[in-house]
Amino acid sequence: MNIILINPYGPIPIPEEKWREYRFTIIGNYLSSLGHNVIWYTSSFSHHFKKQRSAGWKDIFINDNFKIRLVPTPGYDKNISFGRFFRDIIFSYKVYNYHFDEKPDLILYSESPLSFGYAGYKLARKLSVPVIYDQMDLWPELIINSFPKKMRKFFNMCFYPVFRNRKKVYSDLDGFISLAQPYMDIPMKIVPSLKNKPNIVIYNGIDVSEFRDNANPDPELLKKLPLKKEGELWYTFAGTLGPSYDILNLLDVAKKVINNKNNSIKFLIAGDGPLKKEVQEFSAKNGSETVLYLGKLKPESLSFLYSKSDVGLSIYTEISNVEMPDKFYDYTAAGLPVINSLKGEVGSIVEKERVGLNYIPGNTDSLFNTIIKLYDDEFKRKEYAENSYKIGSIFDKNLQIKKIDPFIDQVMKSFHNTN
Repeated sequence: MNIILINPYGPIPIPEEKWREYRFTIIGNYLSSLGHNVIWYTSSFSHHFKKQRSAGWKDIFINDNFKIRLVPTPGYDKNISFGRFFRDIIFSYKVYNYHFDEKPDLILYSESPLSFGYAGYKLARKLSVPVIYDQMDLWPELIINSFPKKMRKFFNMCFYPVFRNRKKVYSDLDGFISLAQPYMDIPMKIVPSLKNKPNIVIYNGIDVSEFRDNANPDPELLKKLPLKKEGELWYTFAGTLGPSYDILNLLDVAKKVINNKNNSIKFLIAGDGPLKKEVQEFSAKNGSETVLYLGKLKPESLSFLYSKSDVGLSIYTEISNVEMPDKFYDYTAAGLPVINSLKGEVGSIVEKERVGLNYIPGNTDSLFNTIIKLYDDEFKRKEYAENSYKIGSIFDKNLQIKKIDPFIDQVMKSFHNTN
């Protein structure tokens, strides 16, 4: 089949964007390995790296059956900005009006509802082909939740046309994929008839075997890591240092640890973002004995870092609507006990599978007490570590992606039976 993927976001597999394998890259590689001809339409502007990849339309060949087509769009500096909205609108307009030399057999897309479905749903209806939506995030909830609570009611009203159009799109899809169970449950609550359409949860996952075998020391990381003292525990966070993460709360906890003169607890923080300055200033002021900032690490360094760590920190603020973060796959692949603030699916897994402890986001006492509880109980740490390692294989991307082939067959059969 000729399959079109549409998603303006995500790193692409080129040397300049060396990062973890993005969801649509995984999908494209797998479907092309089955013999399908796959083209992924994405933006010329990289959301992740905030830079242009090309000045115009450009094809990047991944393999004989899979290529990425860059659609020229403007860029932007801030994630929440008019510039980002304008980029998405331009992308959708150009994809919708693109002249396809050959009609696709299927469109699989992930698009912000702010674009009103033009690069995906409406394109599929124009071409009279089946369409599958991949729910990777909740829009426009993601934007609304970034505002203070007292302003959210106002913005809910402002986004009413977007909510209404999203409901219409949901009701007319031929198939629905989500990367977490809540991202499936919420749309089905909005449009109950979705339950009668082909649907499936496919977790992003990681290559678990590769991750576990790749614990090789990175020279740059080795220069920054100190020798671990006897009895010392390393609590590690690696990710974006932004407002959706409970970084400032973690620094408040670190102050309490310092005041309590507990020299056996060390927080390792890696990443980049708006809160980087606060982390660096804290470490400079208080010394690196309690908080050590490692900078932005190469993806291949994470496995080694986690192999030296004792606890993985899945710390998010209340405004986050993340459900299944990639770092959770990393922590379980590494067999780390997890301290987590997310509710929903991750919170449920942490509790049910006994892989760690949950705490209340933004609550310093809650996070501090959880950290101390794990520090004091070596038996629990070992139990959580063993359980974490066991469930890691569930989220292996090589197992998860195999779900998509029979799912697409189901969508195609259903579409042709009703059209």
